[in-house]
Amino acid sequence: MRIPFIIFFICSVFQQLSGQTVKRDSIINVLEEYATNYDVENLMRVSTDVEKYDIGNSPADSLFKANVLFYKAEAISYSGNLLKTRKAYEDVIQMCPNSEAGTILKILTIIESTVIESLKGLDIIAYKKTKKANSLIEHVQNISPAILLSTYNNLALLSKNFGENAIASSYLKKSQTIFNTNEHQLSFLAKTNYYNDFFNFYKDTDVDEDIMIAYFNKHKQLYIKNLDNSKPEIFMASKYLSSQTKMGEFYLHRLKKGKKDSAKKALNYLNNVLAYEKQNNVIDYYKKIAWYLKNEILLIQNKLEEALNSNTKLITFSKEKGSRMRYNRAQRIRLLLRLHRVEEARKEISKMVMTFHTGSENLKKDFSNFTPFQPVSYTHLTLPTKRIV
Repeated sequence: MRIPFIIFFICSVFQQLSGQTVKRDSIINVLEEYATNYDVENLMRVSTDVEKYDIGNSPADSLFKANVLFYKAEAISYSGNLLKTRKAYEDVIQMCPNSEAGTILKILTIIESTVIESLKGLDIIAYKKTKKANSLIEHVQNISPAILLSTYNNLALLSKNFGENAIASSYLKKSQTIFNTNEHQLSFLAKTNYYNDFFNFYKDTDVDEDIMIAYFNKHKQLYIKNLDNSKPEIFMASKYLSSQTKMGEFYLHRLKKGKKDSAKKALNYLNNVLAYEKQNNVIDYYKKIAWYLKNEILLIQNKLEEALNSNTKLITFSKEKGSRMRYNRAQRIRLLLRLHRVEEARKEISKMVMTFHTGSENLKKDFSNFTPFQPVSYTHLTLPTKRIV
């Protein structure tokens, strides 16, 4: 019965927003609670309602409005609509006042906005944005370690993606130093994000297996330790499931390198993700990744029919316009080609092209009116996988 009370409380203070710091903080806390619970519907509704009221135009007013817009942008980001989300985050940045608190929110917003850019394959835009955030840090005296960790980890990951390995390593060292120095004061979210970024950086490298296991165990202990506190279980579980999918990717990478015992190790992590019973959009997202990776292992092991059946179930589970569907379709094409079912593969290619088409008209059979939402090639998704038998 907590949410109805919160809604009543918010409605009762809307009329008193101007200059009321305590009431404003209460509203921000409520929005933070919705965000933590991944309650997108209420996050959108309340943040939109707050916008309707006359709040004022002082720097403090602008900061409050920017915070509300930030949570609205967070809600919009779950839609997967890149242009709409990008615009929402840009509105936050424009609203931030030229104060220390305003600059910190601006940095946080820029970093947060890079997530959907990367999900859409636009790493170059994410990289430029993160560099912009990094340039703003020098103008802030009391920046939190958590924001520094997010910025440096982003720069490390994106530099690595562009082959700038020396630069990537330097940013990762900065991040590790900040984490080691401030670990005792970092929140659960900051710590778990750090672990997630660590796994993301090393998941496709030849880093020592013991290092990955040691970091995973640290995250596991953190997860178990916090199960009894006030944080929502799904919020914590989503972070832990993310680490498990990345451990699965790490062992899949080793499997492709010829280490056959890595298949069983990968499946241990991936099956744990798939066995998690609770559901929401974030949990389902990690399940889709784990499911896809599991199918990749079956493909490498030449268990093609089993992999194809599993892929069929994955596609049924996924949304046609979802962010993972192009990967699922591409996986199906590779499986059909390996099974010499060429005509079926051609039909799947047409379906896959549909996931990229963003024109207002239906796509013609000859693709003459094809309109991509971004100039990025995904042809690597259909490349053959090395076979290990």
